[in-house]
Amino acid sequence: MKKNVIVLSVLSALLVTLSFSCASKGMQGSGVELNTNKPVIIDYKGAAFGADIPGWVLDAANGDTKNVAKALKLNKQKVWILQNTGDNLDVLKLWTDQVDGRAQISSGIEQTVGDLITAELKGRQIGTTEIDKFVDEFSTRMTNVTLQGLNKVTDYWTKTKTLKSGLKKAKSDDDYVYAYTYLVVFSMDEAVYEKQLNTALNDIDTNNEQSALLRDIVTSKLKERTDIFTAGND
Repeated sequence: MKKNVIVLSVLSALLVTLSFSCASKGMQGSGVELNTNKPVIIDYKGAAFGADIPGWVLDAANGDTKNVAKALKLNKQKVWILQNTGDNLDVLKLWTDQVDGRAQISSGIEQTVGDLITAELKGRQIGTTEIDKFVDEFSTRMTNVTLQGLNKVTDYWTKTKTLKSGLKKAKSDDDYVYAYTYLVVFSMDEAVYEKQLNTALNDIDTNNEQSALLRDIVTSKLKERTDIFTAGND
């Protein structure tokens, strides 16, 4: 579900959708129908008022998190972007805003720490058993990052239809699969986030050279990152 690289997962579904549906500039709710099995946007937030899709949404779809933060004026903020897809928009909103968002971010931090440590120690030709020990030690401490102060900044949604697999042309509405994509931006004050990281890693044994080095690497990398998480269907 999540690929933990600098951007955990580009919002591929949304990107494909936007690429095919916004081929003509200034989409106002009447996208070009292509005879393909690619998603086509048929509705989106603000469409009823003639609004265009905001630039930050397109940036998020392309994995350009720096421009998302810039567009939303999130200065000195740690930023996370989440996407969920399903057939019920109200459920997506409730689940992502109230439950899944915080859970995904917490899980992503733990996974990221594990990946950072594994990559660093493999480069130093450390054995698997030793690597696993450090991964467990650091990942466990990440559960102490409470995300207190996490705020929802904004959200966006699109509704798409996709011609069912194996069909070349639709004869009725039943020949399409309909889905909503819900995109949410969360943020936290950098100083608050860093304080929580430091607290979580505070009791790492710095007398152990390897542990001290890993603590510095983990702290530094987590402060730098702006992540995108993509979840599956509801």
